[in-house]
Amino acid sequence: MNEVEKLKFLRELFDEAVEVTKYSRKETLEAYEYERGNQLPEDVKTILENRGQPARWENLYKKIGNKISGMKAMSKQEITAFPRRMDDRDRADIISKVLRSFQDSTEWWTHKDRADKDLRLAGLSIIEAKLSILSEKDIMGRPIKEIEYNQLPATECFIDLYANAPDLSDARYFHHSKLYYKPLLKLKFGDKPANLTSNKYNMTRVTRTWYRDESNKIRCAIWADNVLLEDKPTPFTNLNRFPIAIRKLNFSTKKEYYGMFRDVRPFQDSINNTMLRIINMLGSSKLIVESDAVDDIDIFTSEYTQDNSVTEVRAGATGKIKDISQNAPIAQLMNIVQDARAQAEQVIGLNSELLGSAINRLSGYAIENRQNAGLVGLQNYMDVSGALDVDIAEISIKIMEEHFSAEQILMISDKDNKKIPLAINEYERNKNGTIKEKDGKPVQKSLIATGRYDLVLQRVPFNRGASGERQKNWTEIIKTLQVTHPQYIPPLLPVMLRDVDSPEAEATQKIIEEIQKQEALNAKKQQQDPAEQKFMLELEKMRAQIAELMTQAQLNTAKATKAAEGNIQG
Repeated sequence: MNEVEKLKFLRELFDEAVEVTKYSRKETLEAYEYERGNQLPEDVKTILENRGQPARWENLYKKIGNKISGMKAMSKQEITAFPRRMDDRDRADIISKVLRSFQDSTEWWTHKDRADKDLRLAGLSIIEAKLSILSEKDIMGRPIKEIEYNQLPATECFIDLYANAPDLSDARYFHHSKLYYKPLLKLKFGDKPANLTSNKYNMTRVTRTWYRDESNKIRCAIWADNVLLEDKPTPFTNLNRFPIAIRKLNFSTKKEYYGMFRDVRPFQDSINNTMLRIINMLGSSKLIVESDAVDDIDIFTSEYTQDNSVTEVRAGATGKIKDISQNAPIAQLMNIVQDARAQAEQVIGLNSELLGSAINRLSGYAIENRQNAGLVGLQNYMDVSGALDVDIAEISIKIMEEHFSAEQILMISDKDNKKIPLAINEYERNKNGTIKEKDGKPVQKSLIATGRYDLVLQRVPFNRGASGERQKNWTEIIKTLQVTHPQYIPPLLPVMLRDVDSPEAEATQKIIEEIQKQEALNAKKQQQDPAEQKFMLELEKMRAQIAELMTQAQLNTAKATKAAEGNIQG
């Protein structure tokens, strides 16, 4: 296809995506508006403004979202590659550590949090893997590379809803459309962006499209309006999919995706309308006034509704004025609000025990059951979020297998959050430091090489209980082992101290580590080579002999001196 035909083809793909996702995108935009507090319709805002009543809303979207984010933060996810063949065990271990090094950063968790927020509100979570070539090179001149992860906002992306795979790996296209600063586009693409339309801030809309051509080959095009800025084949030939992890939370037969707040919105609107009505009732009054009780009903009404009201009425008219109490209707409306709040959290799957905020007295067994019930309610969200991590790990492995060949050092965190170095694609060297070669190529170990890997997402329990509860549990375990198997206690101490997670436990663990280092050093001294021990004994023996000879020499010298003095006197 020439450039004009290619642009027409891309435009048709984009128009299809816009059409099939318009309802999902509309719901996504509304969910984000509700989440940021824009929940009242314009006609309601007008009524409130005319009434002089301030706008009010109760943001269940933000409240529930914060609770889920906090719970998600308590569950750290780690990708581990398990081999299907024993020959791939070492390589799988290396790949697991490399993945951990790339995802053990603030940037990764920031993008992951954004992706989880999109999953909650839009029902669509997207993370892209990019290969970054650094300016550094190894000793053989090979460039150092790393993988970067970027979360793509669901409001800027258009997906192929006709794809059948759960991870959309069989998608025909993927569009990411956003505003770019026009001068920067000129720096990258030359004069091609010169005729692009832009707004008053010199921002122009550009679309990046991953697609499959007529021969099912993957390509990437960057285009805008009627200009094709770039079109090239994918740099990841080993990856038979786009380098983008995509997951949908909920979907229906109508080719749509949606977030977890679709069924919460009716309760949100009910709470807002009811609370506005309650506030209006609290600020107003209902009276039954007989016609001859006051001189002017309008003056009476305006004066009676004041906070500090002194209202004049006709003599004997107090029995002709009746104030209608609204306490009962207000109480009924508050019950409706409380019920709506409870139902909204039940729809999501939250409960107080799961969030650790329950104040009612229940047995530990009852609390555990209700915690499990709350976790089951959110299990779909947790599973989809975890599946996205697995998808991005699979993509990263394929990219590393194809593009990582240089020797480089990565930093990973161990169980104690200490940074330790990890060497990959390390060159094997002779004793003199030169690199070994085979068939004219350098010999390397710790390779990121092709193998069959079965990825398993391991989750730390979402809540290990309060620190006091964990200490009590460990106390009972130690007491039991002290009687039955006391030899097991020392190896368990580091595990216990890490789990208790307190400053005192951390200080105790450091002291134990120092003692263990000293004991190992002493043991090493005691286990010296027998020849060395014999040499040391001989050396000590010789030192003793030298000291003895020196002492004898000093005595002989003293005797000779005394004898000489006696001869002189005689």
